[in-house]
Amino acid sequence: MPLGYDLKDHKLIVNEVEATTVKMIFERFTKIGSATRLVLALRSEGVTGKRGKLVDKGYLYKLLNNRVYVGDAVHKGTAYAGGHLLAPFGWAADTVASMIEVEPTLLIPLFELDRARMHLIALALAHLN
Repeated sequence: MPLGYDLKDHKLIVNEVEATTVKMIFERFTKIGSATRLVLALRSEGVTGKRGKLVDKGYLYKLLNNRVYVGDAVHKGTAYAGGHLLAPFGWAADTVASMIEVEPTLLIPLFELDRARMHLIALALAHLN
């Protein structure tokens, strides 16, 4: 279950408290530009994931790369356009787009550019137009 959502009647619903944390993480990553420095700051502030464990670098990478925040529904590894999810976290795509606009190569060292990640970048670039 992604941070920022809860499951109710087999559907994702926004968890407003967690959504605030997700938004803060995306915004701060955009400003800091370093996963390592962001993780150190988040851990010192006691920021935890869905299960109450302190955020680590792996968790941060998964969160920043989670396609649910750009509106896709993912089930058993397959992504489906889930436009109904885009509204709560529409800012995530804009955040990623602004990161790419400022420094196009910023994401390359952070993520292995497989199909899922390329999809995220493509969505972000589409928002630039």
